[in-house]
Amino acid sequence: MKSKWSDFYNSEEELIEDMLLCISDATNNLYWKLVKGYEYIESFKKYYRKNGCLTEKQMIQVKRLAGEIHKNVYETNKLK
Repeated sequence: MKSKWSDFYNSEEELIEDMLLCISDATNNLYWKLVKGYEYIESFKKYYRKNGCLTEKQMIQVKRLAGEIHKNVYETNKLK
């Protein structure tokens, strides 16, 4: 059964906060720590840092990846 982004987060702001924390940069050769969809996430991080927001289409994709973002932050890498 697929989960909705709201099963993991109470708000879009919380989701974006965790998106910014998840590991999406492969430069350290720690590929097993990367979030699924890291190519998207890395570009969304850059866009968000530059513009302070995401486009509607980017936000839709981030919501689709919410389960993976949550898993990366709280299980795989235990960043919080």
